Amino acid sequence: MKFSALFLILLFTLTGCGFRPLYKQPSSNTSTPFLLEVRGNNDEAYGTYKFKQELQPLISHINNPAIYKIVITLNESFGDIGYASDASPLRSQGRIVAMVEIYDANRQLIYQNRLDSVSSYTTDISEEFSNLNAKMATRERLMISLAQDVARSIQVAVNGDLTKES
Repeated sequence: MKFSALFLILLFTLTGCGFRPLYKQPSSNTSTPFLLEVRGNNDEAYGTYKFKQELQPLISHINNPAIYKIVITLNESFGDIGYASDASPLRSQGRIVAMVEIYDANRQLIYQNRLDSVSSYTTDISEEFSNLNAKMATRERLMISLAQDVARSIQVAVNGDLTKES
């Protein structure tokens, strides 16, 4: 009984201060023949982690000697877009922008593209937990959708201009 009470106190203390466990990479992680760097300028590291985990299997089969490094910078923004007559938010929107840059072995920029993904969700002023869940679910959907768009963009770039000799 003493152990479980101590465990609960420790759990609530760590949860209250924003403790988040480190995310372990899956053991079946596929490697790519180029460097992949995903940067996020947000406070939520999980979004960047989720995006990279969704993107890696989609681009692991790309093998183009012209590609040395792919850098993707993510920018997340969430805000209210619809208000009730009492100025309480009714609808919120999330937008994630990805700036994709592909570099060759000489570190010269050979491809650049900007992609974004937008979604909205309803909010209820009296349901903070539901609003947080809706925001997290929207972030997950946006990351998955954006990873697919970025993979498609990289594939088009690799099969298009990057395979031609300059």
